[in-house]
Amino acid sequence: MLIDHFSDSFEPPKAAPLGESGVCRQVAADTLHACGIMRLFVLLMVGASGCGDLAVTSSGSDEASQAQSKLDVADRGCTVALRSLTRVVKNGGYETSCASGKCWVVWAGTVDIAAQSVAQGDGKAFALYRNRDDATWSQVEASLTNDGPVGFVRYSFRLERNTMADGLSSTGIARTRIEVAPFWRNHGGDRFFDKQRGQGDFENYLLSIDNQFAVAEDAKVCPPQKAVSATLDFSLGWRNEQRGALIAGSTATIRYAIERLPECRGTHNGYPAWDIRASVRFSPGGQVVDGTVRGFDGPTPTNSTVHSVPLTVNIPRGATGAEVWFSNFTGAGSSCQTWDSNGGSNYRFEVESSPFEPVGWLGDVGSSFARDCERRDGVAEPAVLDSYVQQRACAFIEIDTYVPGLTDRFPFEKPNAVFARAVLSLDGKALAPVWLSYSGRAGNNYRYRFTVPKSELYYGPKWATLTYTLQASTDGLSWSSDTARTIRRDVSFCNPAWASCNL
Repeated sequence: MLIDHFSDSFEPPKAAPLGESGVCRQVAADTLHACGIMRLFVLLMVGASGCGDLAVTSSGSDEASQAQSKLDVADRGCTVALRSLTRVVKNGGYETSCASGKCWVVWAGTVDIAAQSVAQGDGKAFALYRNRDDATWSQVEASLTNDGPVGFVRYSFRLERNTMADGLSSTGIARTRIEVAPFWRNHGGDRFFDKQRGQGDFENYLLSIDNQFAVAEDAKVCPPQKAVSATLDFSLGWRNEQRGALIAGSTATIRYAIERLPECRGTHNGYPAWDIRASVRFSPGGQVVDGTVRGFDGPTPTNSTVHSVPLTVNIPRGATGAEVWFSNFTGAGSSCQTWDSNGGSNYRFEVESSPFEPVGWLGDVGSSFARDCERRDGVAEPAVLDSYVQQRACAFIEIDTYVPGLTDRFPFEKPNAVFARAVLSLDGKALAPVWLSYSGRAGNNYRYRFTVPKSELYYGPKWATLTYTLQASTDGLSWSSDTARTIRRDVSFCNPAWASCNL
């Protein structure tokens, strides 16, 4: 709720000569350009009725605004984006807020802030607004709602005072103009003003009868970032692997090999009465998600087949970490229960505030088909598998990938944020892709290794040519691909069960 007195905590821009549009402005003599965003020192608008200091009513104390804004930014890079702003409908009419004998029409809005900006901490979202018949601006702070599209954090706000007086005549309504300027004040005191819909540096959203006093949703404005199809694989052999970054506001899929917990498998009336459940606790909020990773099917109890099922969980906004554990229990009156929880410490994973940039480059292939297992630049085309390589040598191909802001970020390494795989076909028949392993950093790049599956190729059906394409991605949906290459089987690479070793 706005209060009637001027706020000491809001530092207004100072007065400046009257501009061409009848609005007082103050702009620094020099402007700065950084990352394609026009940065202006103090670009706010001041009342058109004169050139005095800006008088503002505030929604309350604002610690972030106690210090004067260091830099005002006309933001066109989706740091702040107004999604919608409309009058609130209530009881068949428009909601009003009344105080001091006067009633005002109420507006409700949502504004999205880039998750990366929110993650820096101590920032706040606001909206400045005024009826053009007034000489003063009002400011209201937006409240965190913990939802919003991927890559953004959503805030909501209400304009409850100094908007449009209730009970105006049709003429009064037609002449009403309300300016609105949403902004984000970051931890350093800089203010980013929303200019995502083509406004000039000094233009604001304008509510009038021409647009039904509303700012409508526009899917083309600051669209959601791509979701990341991240997975957490808990496989046989107690292998635990993360594929892709966990992103706040997105989802993650847990895949669990139920053979890891073979106990507590009682039945009831012939049906499996036991279950294995995955639990995920997010920090710092403490939200817990729980679900089964066991499924069974079949026409009758005795024919039911038990198998693993994936569990997909929503990652809350604001989450920075996740811990996962599993429990196996019989149920149906049994007290049998076992745990898979990393020795009681749980399996812990980092959660990112927003997705990483797409893969910027993929290349610098190296390989080893030698006994010393040392990487050498390049790879033969075709490479050859023979009996020597089968019995005594390594067989791997490596590739480097560059992701801006990830692989060149020192000293931190987050190799699981990159999906790296080999897409395979054997004599023209597609095989399941094989995930690459992380070999380490190579300059500003991450290096990943495709280990040729010699055993599978030896004990499988007879073959002549393996085709492989190395790929990398940061979302698991769109992939950067290297050149398709081949591995040829030499006649000496031969399983006696094939009967013939001829190619």
